[in-house]
Amino acid sequence: MVELSEVIGLRHALAIAEAAGGTLIRIPLGRGPRASTAQRLQSLIGEAAYVTLVAHYGGCAINVPRCVKARRLARNWLILSAYDEGQSVTSLAKQYALTERQIRTILNRSWDQIDLPGLSIQAPGQNSE
Repeated sequence: MVELSEVIGLRHALAIAEAAGGTLIRIPLGRGPRASTAQRLQSLIGEAAYVTLVAHYGGCAINVPRCVKARRLARNWLILSAYDEGQSVTSLAKQYALTERQIRTILNRSWDQIDLPGLSIQAPGQNSE
């Protein structure tokens, strides 16, 4: 998944993991006989990322991991960022289908730095110097 995220970006790789995690997907060579797969991937990650995906993996089959931990960390990061921008705990709970208590637990964690393989994210207000 690290290699895929380096090719198409972490956000797009996590979108594929969320939609197809735990399965084998065949990357089309273009828009030929697997047009439905191509259309699903394009709608999922966008045209530019799809073109890059096909350029690197066209004709290959990829085992897509579920990436549960990475998806949870990304979700928690989005929650923290939205809260820092002024979104309320109640609206975050509704948006992410979590309880307000779960949102508060996420917000109370230490966010000095989140590490995912091949990625380092600084907490808001932190310089990466």
